[in-house]
Amino acid sequence: MTIRIALLFVCAGAAFGQGISVGIKGGVPLTDIIEGQGLGGSIPLVTQTRRYTAGPAFELRLPFRLGIEVNALYKRFEVESGGQTATGSSWEFPVLGKYRFTSGLVRPYLEAGITFNRLSDVLTLETGNRKGFTAGGGLELKVPVLRFSAGLRYSRLEGKLAIPSANQADLLFGIMLP
Repeated sequence: MTIRIALLFVCAGAAFGQGISVGIKGGVPLTDIIEGQGLGGSIPLVTQTRRYTAGPAFELRLPFRLGIEVNALYKRFEVESGGQTATGSSWEFPVLGKYRFTSGLVRPYLEAGITFNRLSDVLTLETGNRKGFTAGGGLELKVPVLRFSAGLRYSRLEGKLAIPSANQADLLFGIMLP
Protein backbone atom coordinates (compact mmCIF):
# COMPACT_ATOMS: atom_id res chain seq x y z
CA MET A 1 0.00 0.00 0.00
CA THR A 2 2.84 2.41 0.85
CA ILE A 3 4.49 1.71 -2.51
CA ARG A 4 1.26 2.58 -4.35
CA ILE A 5 0.92 5.87 -2.49
CA ALA A 6 4.57 6.76 -3.17
CA LEU A 7 4.13 5.88 -6.86
CA LEU A 8 1.00 8.05 -7.00
CA PHE A 9 2.92 11.06 -5.61
CA VAL A 10 5.83 10.50 -8.03
CA CYS A 11 3.47 10.29 -11.02
CA ALA A 12 1.47 13.30 -9.81
CA GLY A 13 4.67 15.30 -9.41
CA ALA A 14 5.83 14.36 -12.90
CA ALA A 15 2.43 15.27 -14.38
CA PHE A 16 2.32 18.56 -12.48
CA GLY A 17 5.66 19.58 -13.98
CA GLN A 18 4.38 19.08 -17.51
CA GLY A 19 2.55 21.60 -19.66
CA ILE A 20 -1.16 21.96 -20.20
CA SER A 21 -2.26 23.34 -23.56
CA VAL A 22 -5.64 24.76 -24.54
CA GLY A 23 -6.87 25.71 -27.97
CA ILE A 24 -9.34 24.95 -30.72
CA LYS A 25 -9.69 22.21 -33.32
CA GLY A 26 -11.68 22.62 -36.48
CA GLY A 27 -11.92 21.00 -39.83
CA VAL A 28 -13.91 19.13 -42.39
CA PRO A 29 -15.80 15.83 -42.00
CA LEU A 30 -14.81 13.53 -44.86
CA THR A 31 -17.73 11.12 -44.33
CA ASP A 32 -21.46 11.53 -43.66
CA ILE A 33 -22.73 11.12 -40.11
CA ILE A 34 -25.93 9.37 -41.24
CA GLU A 35 -26.32 6.78 -43.97
CA GLY A 36 -28.81 4.05 -44.75
CA GLN A 37 -32.59 3.63 -44.77
CA GLY A 38 -35.13 5.35 -42.54
CA LEU A 39 -38.43 4.25 -41.01
CA GLY A 40 -37.95 0.51 -40.94
CA GLY A 41 -35.74 0.41 -44.02
CA SER A 42 -38.54 1.24 -46.48
CA ILE A 43 -37.88 4.96 -46.99
CA PRO A 44 -34.48 6.20 -48.18
CA LEU A 45 -32.61 8.80 -46.19
CA VAL A 46 -31.09 11.83 -47.86
CA THR A 47 -28.46 13.40 -45.65
CA GLN A 48 -26.33 16.47 -45.88
CA THR A 49 -23.49 16.81 -43.39
CA ARG A 50 -22.48 20.40 -42.91
CA ARG A 51 -18.86 20.55 -43.93
CA TYR A 52 -17.38 21.76 -40.68
CA THR A 53 -16.48 20.40 -37.29
CA ALA A 54 -15.21 22.57 -34.46
CA GLY A 55 -14.62 22.68 -30.74
CA PRO A 56 -12.22 23.19 -27.84
CA ALA A 57 -9.09 21.10 -27.33
CA PHE A 58 -7.06 20.36 -24.20
CA GLU A 59 -3.74 18.55 -23.95
CA LEU A 60 -1.57 17.40 -21.08
CA ARG A 61 2.02 17.08 -22.30
CA LEU A 62 3.90 14.23 -20.65
CA PRO A 63 7.57 13.18 -20.71
CA PHE A 64 9.10 11.27 -23.64
CA ARG A 65 7.13 13.24 -26.31
CA LEU A 66 3.84 11.76 -25.06
CA GLY A 67 0.58 13.56 -24.41
CA ILE A 68 -3.09 13.09 -23.60
CA GLU A 69 -5.54 15.10 -25.70
CA VAL A 70 -9.25 15.65 -25.09
CA ASN A 71 -11.60 17.39 -27.55
CA ALA A 72 -15.27 18.33 -27.70
CA LEU A 73 -16.09 18.45 -31.43
CA TYR A 74 -19.45 19.60 -32.83
CA LYS A 75 -20.94 18.64 -36.21
CA ARG A 76 -24.31 19.56 -37.73
CA PHE A 77 -26.31 17.70 -40.38
CA GLU A 78 -29.72 17.51 -42.04
CA VAL A 79 -31.79 14.40 -42.69
CA GLU A 80 -34.68 14.12 -45.16
CA SER A 81 -36.92 11.06 -45.12
CA GLY A 82 -40.45 10.66 -46.43
CA GLY A 83 -40.81 14.36 -47.22
CA GLN A 84 -39.83 15.44 -43.71
CA THR A 85 -36.59 17.27 -42.94
CA ALA A 86 -34.83 17.58 -39.60
CA THR A 87 -31.59 19.08 -38.37
CA GLY A 88 -29.35 17.00 -36.17
CA SER A 89 -26.22 17.54 -34.17
CA SER A 90 -23.32 15.34 -33.22
CA TRP A 91 -20.93 15.89 -30.34
CA GLU A 92 -17.75 13.82 -30.26
CA PHE A 93 -15.54 13.58 -27.18
CA PRO A 94 -12.26 11.85 -28.10
CA VAL A 95 -9.75 10.99 -25.37
CA LEU A 96 -6.47 10.27 -27.13
CA GLY A 97 -2.94 9.26 -26.30
CA LYS A 98 -0.50 11.16 -28.51
CA TYR A 99 3.10 10.42 -29.50
CA ARG A 100 5.35 12.96 -31.25
CA PHE A 101 8.21 11.41 -33.23
CA THR A 102 10.56 14.39 -32.86
CA SER A 103 10.92 17.39 -30.59
CA GLY A 104 11.94 19.89 -33.28
CA LEU A 105 10.10 22.67 -35.04
CA VAL A 106 8.01 20.28 -37.19
CA ARG A 107 6.73 17.24 -35.30
CA PRO A 108 4.98 14.27 -36.93
CA TYR A 109 2.56 12.61 -34.51
CA LEU A 110 0.28 9.60 -34.08
CA GLU A 111 -2.76 9.49 -31.81
CA ALA A 112 -5.14 6.75 -30.68
CA GLY A 113 -7.83 6.33 -28.06
CA ILE A 114 -11.56 6.19 -27.48
CA THR A 115 -14.37 8.47 -28.63
CA PHE A 116 -17.76 9.05 -27.09
CA ASN A 117 -20.42 10.36 -29.49
CA ARG A 118 -23.85 11.90 -28.83
CA LEU A 119 -26.41 12.28 -31.65
CA SER A 120 -29.50 14.40 -31.08
CA ASP A 121 -32.42 16.16 -32.78
CA VAL A 122 -32.80 13.65 -35.59
CA LEU A 123 -36.10 13.05 -37.42
CA THR A 124 -35.73 9.33 -38.05
CA LEU A 125 -33.62 8.31 -35.07
CA GLU A 126 -33.94 8.35 -31.37
CA THR A 127 -31.30 10.42 -29.63
CA GLY A 128 -28.46 8.15 -28.70
CA ASN A 129 -24.92 7.58 -27.58
CA ARG A 130 -22.14 5.70 -29.31
CA LYS A 131 -18.54 4.95 -28.46
CA GLY A 132 -15.62 3.56 -30.37
CA PHE A 133 -11.97 3.54 -31.32
CA THR A 134 -10.18 6.54 -32.84
CA ALA A 135 -6.78 6.76 -34.54
CA GLY A 136 -5.03 9.46 -36.48
CA GLY A 137 -1.85 11.22 -37.38
CA GLY A 138 -0.47 14.43 -38.74
CA LEU A 139 2.07 17.21 -38.38
CA GLU A 140 2.51 19.83 -35.71
CA LEU A 141 4.41 23.10 -36.15
CA LYS A 142 5.72 24.69 -32.96
CA VAL A 143 6.46 28.41 -32.99
CA PRO A 144 7.38 30.41 -29.85
CA VAL A 145 3.83 31.34 -28.83
CA LEU A 146 1.56 28.79 -30.60
CA ARG A 147 1.42 25.25 -31.91
CA PHE A 148 -0.36 24.60 -35.22
CA SER A 149 -1.45 21.11 -36.26
CA ALA A 150 -3.01 19.41 -39.26
CA GLY A 151 -4.01 15.78 -39.37
CA LEU A 152 -6.41 13.03 -40.36
CA ARG A 153 -8.52 11.25 -37.76
CA TYR A 154 -10.57 8.05 -38.21
CA SER A 155 -13.23 6.81 -35.77
CA ARG A 156 -15.08 3.49 -35.73
CA LEU A 157 -18.21 4.03 -33.62
CA GLU A 158 -20.67 1.46 -32.34
CA GLY A 159 -23.93 1.80 -30.45
CA LYS A 160 -27.60 0.89 -30.38
CA LEU A 161 -28.44 3.20 -33.30
CA ALA A 162 -28.41 1.27 -36.56
CA ILE A 163 -28.59 4.11 -39.10
CA PRO A 164 -25.60 6.34 -38.25
CA SER A 165 -22.45 5.63 -40.17
CA ALA A 166 -20.05 3.57 -38.08
CA ASN A 167 -17.04 4.96 -39.94
CA GLN A 168 -16.14 8.62 -39.44
CA ALA A 169 -13.15 10.45 -40.93
CA ASP A 170 -12.14 14.07 -40.42
CA LEU A 171 -9.44 16.43 -41.61
CA LEU A 172 -8.63 18.56 -38.55
CA PHE A 173 -6.60 21.71 -37.95
CA GLY A 174 -5.63 22.96 -34.52
CA ILE A 175 -4.25 26.03 -32.82
CA MET A 176 -2.98 25.51 -29.28
CA LEU A 177 -1.43 27.80 -26.71
CA PRO A 178 1.68 26.13 -25.30
